[in-house]
Amino acid sequence: MLLEIRQSLLFFDTRTGHQGYEEIIITGGGARLPGLISYLEKNLNLPIISFNPLSNLKMDFNLSEDEVEKIETQLGVAMGLALRE
Repeated sequence: MLLEIRQSLLFFDTRTGHQGYEEIIITGGGARLPGLISYLEKNLNLPIISFNPLSNLKMDFNLSEDEVEKIETQLGVAMGLALRE
């Protein structure tokens, strides 16, 4: 996976002329893999952030904070689609 990420960053750099990254944001169920964030930070020398599309929303539904935490990284696509006109 690390090789794939490095190749993706290199591909983007060569296609756009962009160089250097401030951080990497990961999302989806895989973002919750134990140790993934620290592994990527160590090997890519970049801050790694787990995307949380619910961070700035007030929620009023019957889920505990633990239940929300388990699914929040997986809601990026659903939130984006819900915001479309």
